[in-house]
Amino acid sequence: MRYIALRPEVSQILDLAGVEYGRPGEYTEGERIYRHGLASFDEIHRLCAYLDERLAVVHGVQQLRPAAYAFYHLKILWDVLFTTVSVLQGILLKECPDLIRVYAPADIGSSPYAFSNDESVYAAVLRLEGWPVEVEVVETAVGEDTPISTAGPVRGLAVSLQGVLGDYSSLFNLGTIVRRRGVCALLPAALRSLTGIADTPLLLYESGYNWDDALLELYQNGFSRITRVRDSSVEIRLSDMERYRETILDTCLNAPACRELGRRGGIDTSPLLFEKVAWIVARATAEALATYPKMVRIIRDCRVGAVLLSVRESAVGHALVRAAHDCEIPVISWQHGGAGYCYHPLMPFIESVDSDIHLVFGDSVAKAYRETDRRLKISRPPEIVAVGSSSLDRLDPRPALRSRRSSGCKTILYVTTAYLHNQYTISAVRDPTVFDEELWSVQKAVIDLARAHPDHAFIVKLHPGHTSREPLKRYIEHHRIRNVRLVVRSPSLPVLLKETDLLLFDLISTGILQALQTDLPVFLYSGLSCVDEDTLLPLKQRVSIYETVKEYSGAINRYLSGEPDDPSVNVLDETFMIGFGTCRGDGRSAERAAAIIREAIAARQGR
Repeated sequence: MRYIALRPEVSQILDLAGVEYGRPGEYTEGERIYRHGLASFDEIHRLCAYLDERLAVVHGVQQLRPAAYAFYHLKILWDVLFTTVSVLQGILLKECPDLIRVYAPADIGSSPYAFSNDESVYAAVLRLEGWPVEVEVVETAVGEDTPISTAGPVRGLAVSLQGVLGDYSSLFNLGTIVRRRGVCALLPAALRSLTGIADTPLLLYESGYNWDDALLELYQNGFSRITRVRDSSVEIRLSDMERYRETILDTCLNAPACRELGRRGGIDTSPLLFEKVAWIVARATAEALATYPKMVRIIRDCRVGAVLLSVRESAVGHALVRAAHDCEIPVISWQHGGAGYCYHPLMPFIESVDSDIHLVFGDSVAKAYRETDRRLKISRPPEIVAVGSSSLDRLDPRPALRSRRSSGCKTILYVTTAYLHNQYTISAVRDPTVFDEELWSVQKAVIDLARAHPDHAFIVKLHPGHTSREPLKRYIEHHRIRNVRLVVRSPSLPVLLKETDLLLFDLISTGILQALQTDLPVFLYSGLSCVDEDTLLPLKQRVSIYETVKEYSGAINRYLSGEPDDPSVNVLDETFMIGFGTCRGDGRSAERAAAIIREAIAARQGR
């Protein structure tokens, strides 16, 4: 019998039991997976264009493209499904089994989008017809600590659109200013909110990210009337979704051009693929049709000057952008986190597609985004403007950090990323089949260092969604390691930085930008990151970078043993931060953003 561990949690259990096993990455070719991932952009675009043409006949609003608005979720579905098929075909080719037995949790709800992390995609794919081997799916009991996906195809909505677009926005904005800028900022902001009757109204979609940290400057520049629009503010009916779903499913299953997209080798994934596509696009259609007319009415009635946003993963955000264009007001988006490190073709579809202006953190990011737009042949690319990051500007300056101790007990903060599981796209991630196991090997190496250095305190900052803490929790308990603390949501990274002597990262992310605002030594494992060489060069001036787990672990061990810091690294170097984070490093990112809003509105009104 040959075991194959599909997740690090399983790898760890098999390791503890002394059982040999294989991993998904052993049965695929990373470059082939990446090529297929890039090719899927064109496949999904063709499908969306075909579906939108059919759907327009049903819903009658010609300017809306709800299937295209669902691109992000369709990309996840495409990549996860077809990567799973590729792994299974590789297993058949290499192992030549008579029987494949897959263990899957029972009574797990289905995700309304692609797949939840609780589902077994392997079990779903193996249930399809066409596999040249006997398949047995064994349903396993769900433990008490196993998260269950309870979301159905329509989320429960507690708030109506008009309720969200009332006094709630003002109160929420003022509360955000207090949380981000302190109580002292409340009085001038509240006064402006009360007296700024003539201020230009703005709409801000979903989480503001940098817009939230720029609220005070927006108020100061005559933009105190900022209304929040959220996905949860849109009511959709199951009956509407069912109506669109039938049209979508019929089109996908009966149009030869669509049906062919579901075939991989000898496997026809259409029953699984298009059932998911139908729900995703039906939901997007219902969201777009519920959002668009209301946003048009609000923009015109309230004389809104501009729409602001950071990301748009749902059709609500895309329909809002369409409404803004039809009302001839500018759409201004702002980079939501660290980016621009490599070719990342999905990023425009998350952040900047159909924006008039897209604000980014630095000139290096702007260059990368323009090149991505060019390679994708985007017909109407936004104007890319480097302004910096108001969120990075708000972090405590270096003098606020305590002095590091040259000897004795040190605090090591390890900021780790999330496992991909069933939630990934092939874009910045090149080969998802090896990512999770490689991440787990880095995490184990750091925890092993904690065991080898019990006099030092280790804090492992997990991704906010990693609430189970596994397999790290079980590994720490098994080895009875007492000097490791696992942190999920709180304290936040900026708070933890104040008690840290050494920073460890396993991915070039937003967190590393926050870390570079300090004068702390930073060690980075680069094996998980897809990064261009001209990105690494300035980063190497500030950060100690290691390409293998062995090099990474050895460098940390030497540091904890008292050896001198890397002489090639200058902890005060700001080259990378200027290019990818703070633009000019003057703390005035929010002021530049406010000026661009005012100029964009004036340009439209002057037509």
